Amino acid sequence: MSNFNYVVTAFALFVNGVGKAGSGEKCSLPKIMLATEEFRGGGMMGAMKVPYGFKDMELSFELNQFDPQVMALSDPINNRNLTFSIRGFATGDGANGTSNASHTIIFQGTGVLEENDPGEWSAGKKAILKGKVALSAAKLTVDDTQMYNIDVRNDIYVIGGTDIYAPVRLALGL
Repeated sequence: MSNFNYVVTAFALFVNGVGKAGSGEKCSLPKIMLATEEFRGGGMMGAMKVPYGFKDMELSFELNQFDPQVMALSDPINNRNLTFSIRGFATGDGANGTSNASHTIIFQGTGVLEENDPGEWSAGKKAILKGKVALSAAKLTVDDTQMYNIDVRNDIYVIGGTDIYAPVRLALGL
């Protein structure tokens, strides 16, 4: 028997505290990717990849309208800590094979609006506004369970409920 968990049926985007419900066309949550370096020590017959942290995180979104409020956020001096939230509603199977379960997905991020693309306009057609955000912090919660909480500025790296950076902070006296 197959499980059909977490089929996102609706989402709402909030840009710097302003709701964009109804105009959010698409969004892409950040990929959490390890930064690795190839290592081959003396006597090793081959190389291996050694992780040393995370790669840059990026959030992207599309609005189905030209939005002056979002366009005005392209200020690299004063808008370095913009907030972006995505709240999603998902349906599917629940725990223990129960059906018709609903799930809440909440993404919260902080960063700078790196790209504001008003796209191509045609008379009588919607104008798609695309945005890309370089994130300094990202947190994903599903049904009250924190999946990750990464905050580069504050040295917070929680993955699957475990503070993976605690031993490093302790060793460095942070």
